[in-house]
Amino acid sequence: MSPFARYDRLDVEKQRRIMDSATAEFVEKGYEDASMNQIIAAAGISKGSFYYYFEDKTDLFVTVLREHIVIEEYMDLDHLDEATCHEEFWRFTSEMSREAMRRVESSPVIMKLGQIVATLSPSAREHHAVQEFYAEASGYAVRLIASGQRARAIRDDLPMPVLIKLWMSVDTVLSEWGYQTWEADPPERRDEVMVITLDAFKRLFSPCEADS
Repeated sequence: MSPFARYDRLDVEKQRRIMDSATAEFVEKGYEDASMNQIIAAAGISKGSFYYYFEDKTDLFVTVLREHIVIEEYMDLDHLDEATCHEEFWRFTSEMSREAMRRVESSPVIMKLGQIVATLSPSAREHHAVQEFYAEASGYAVRLIASGQRARAIRDDLPMPVLIKLWMSVDTVLSEWGYQTWEADPPERRDEVMVITLDAFKRLFSPCEADS
């Protein structure tokens, strides 16, 4: 949400122009090289109007993310809640990840936005709008980890805040690697990369007795 919630009160046509212009610019040039002047001109609004609706470029970028990436659409957490054991949980997680990959493959825009998020600079990541977006993602990770712990698939010897930080850090590193291989490697390697990524999570977060 933009800081003053003014964007949400715009008429749909103007919202669409802003989102279409911003999405096209970010997808083509990335976050750092995206031109606010180009976005403003393409949207047909004044600079004054833009800064009435958005705090800055980062606030606009996060609004674009929220428009295109709806996290709950990629995470079937109700299904994960049904897992009753270690094997079921990780099998359900694998199925969920494969479905998410298929959806990303079908949308070049979501793919590119995901790449941008994975490679944001440290300063951009510290922006409060990005932090709020990450906090929402952390909320889903909390539920995922809790489901895994109930199924005895995720370790419980570390406090939840520590597990969340570890999970999100590992996800950031592996996502960045995954997006790099997505562009550089042939399509048939994507499934292999996903298997390796899931195996890394499984090895890092499974209870010790599950690995013995």
